[in-house]
Amino acid sequence: FKCRWPIQIVRLSPNRGVTGGMNAGIKAANGEFVLLLNADVELDDDFVTAGLMPFSEDASIAAVGSLTMDLGPAGRLSTIQFCGTRLTAGLQMRSYARSDVDYKREIFAASASAVLIRRVALDDVRFSNGDYFDSRFWGTVEDTDLWIRMRLRGWRARFAPESRCWHQGSHSFGHAVRVWQRSFPIQRIIARNRCLLFGSCMPLGATALVFPAFAFVEIAGLVYCAVRNPKCGWAFVLGKWDAILMRQHMQWRRREILGRGKVSTWTSLRRLFFPRWGMS
Repeated sequence: FKCRWPIQIVRLSPNRGVTGGMNAGIKAANGEFVLLLNADVELDDDFVTAGLMPFSEDASIAAVGSLTMDLGPAGRLSTIQFCGTRLTAGLQMRSYARSDVDYKREIFAASASAVLIRRVALDDVRFSNGDYFDSRFWGTVEDTDLWIRMRLRGWRARFAPESRCWHQGSHSFGHAVRVWQRSFPIQRIIARNRCLLFGSCMPLGATALVFPAFAFVEIAGLVYCAVRNPKCGWAFVLGKWDAILMRQHMQWRRREILGRGKVSTWTSLRRLFFPRWGMS
């Protein structure tokens, strides 16, 4: 790679997970915009050019979401994976319907498989320990955490349909799409990180608003995964216990995130933490 292009390669050892790799890459970058790119993504020739346009139109735009389509064994497909992502009441990221969004519409966040982000926005939500992504998350839910932190600081996201890419999906997890299909350690990390996210990213009003749906998703997920894969049920329980053991880290995160948040009004919180809110 270095022989063909003027790039810098950052070697990490041991494996620091997705969050450790992205943190190292962002710290090494020095441009006005940062492209976070998964290893299983192919970009359209105009991906960057089209993706940069919304930034010049609105200084409050932190991230631009692309039109993400499936990348199959035979190549690029026309089936859509993501048209930007919305936050559900159960704190899950889901794609908007293609008919719901266009170039002028705001989205809650972008798909993290390939996303352009304004560097000043990343610096604005950077933790005091130097992390952009919480390194303790290792590799799941870290994108949801970043988007919520940016939203709480008043940053926004825009969808750019002419910025296109193709994503294979779940490449880091051996192509296992469902949680119960993934390895035991990853299942445990997912269960832990969702608790860390819930316990540290939201003001009390939003916590009360989201809790019923979040609890339902967690309980239903536990039952379903345990039926499909009994070991996944144990991973779920152990992950929740891990989150309890990390309560000091959760408290630290809560101070870091909510101590400097700009979005605090009830209307803003409702718009942020509800299935369709986050899109104007």
